[in-house]
Amino acid sequence: VGSEMCIRDSVWPLPLATEPWVLDAPFIIHCLAYDPLTKHIAVGCADGLVRIFVPETGELREAIADLGPQRRSDVDRGATGDLPIYHIAFHGDRIATACADGRVRVRHRTTEQATMVLRGHEIIATGVTFSPDGSRIVTSGGDGYVRIWDARSGRDLLSLRAQTKVAQEVCFSQHGHRIITRYHTWGTPTVVHWWDAVSYTHLTLPTSDLV
Repeated sequence: VGSEMCIRDSVWPLPLATEPWVLDAPFIIHCLAYDPLTKHIAVGCADGLVRIFVPETGELREAIADLGPQRRSDVDRGATGDLPIYHIAFHGDRIATACADGRVRVRHRTTEQATMVLRGHEIIATGVTFSPDGSRIVTSGGDGYVRIWDARSGRDLLSLRAQTKVAQEVCFSQHGHRIITRYHTWGTPTVVHWWDAVSYTHLTLPTSDLV
């Protein structure tokens, strides 16, 4: 992922090919994600658009506008000067984005259903992930909180906070038993915290059944 205004992002298939696939986007790319349903690659750009590419050809298939902040006034000006999408997650026909305005947007790609907007983080939303069964959405934010949402209704179920640092990323462990969050603030060490994904108990020490 590049950081120039006009960038070329290289994606290597597995097994490693002799030449990389090259995707061109007109704005800074903040994140990218592989869509196992369509086998396309989605990138979140600084202009608030999600762009969908065919990796083998580099063809731009779609630019989705309603998955990112639409107005500069929506964005916390102290946190960012543009309108970026910071994270993308897929589950089945759903795509979710974590955005600079602190909101998370969820859309069904194969229906005309309106985009669902999750409002809870006070500043930027930094990460988003679906539970393995797709019933929950977990998000992280610059306010230090990890939030659990009902993926169908969008209801805010619970908030978790281990410390005051920025919660940079969130994910489920391999088998979905744990929620893992990386905390980081510029100039300080990165810290990883994890919770039981059922009871939401904070686990303070590594355990043998982490996955």
